[in-house]
Amino acid sequence: MPTLSVPAVIEGSQLTLTCQFSEGTLGITWISRSNSSAMEYAVGVIYNSLNNKSCVPLDPEFEPSVTLYSYSCPSSSSHTLTIKNVTSSNRG
Repeated sequence: MPTLSVPAVIEGSQLTLTCQFSEGTLGITWISRSNSSAMEYAVGVIYNSLNNKSCVPLDPEFEPSVTLYSYSCPSSSSHTLTIKNVTSSNRG
């Protein structure tokens, strides 16, 4: 079971989420959920290794919006996603 670390954040700041696994994984899908409904959507699908490249989206359309997010793969068992500017609409 993955472990997700979510620190407290002040609105207008950056927030980095870290997901760690007990062993290496192929990739991860970051999901956002609305507080007001059961709707969920994929923020991005990132693979550790794909076509001899590391830390890449499954397809360009699955890359997290570079305007809103940045991401990294520190290891095959750890991924990070940073929300560049947290607003009240990021709750969920």
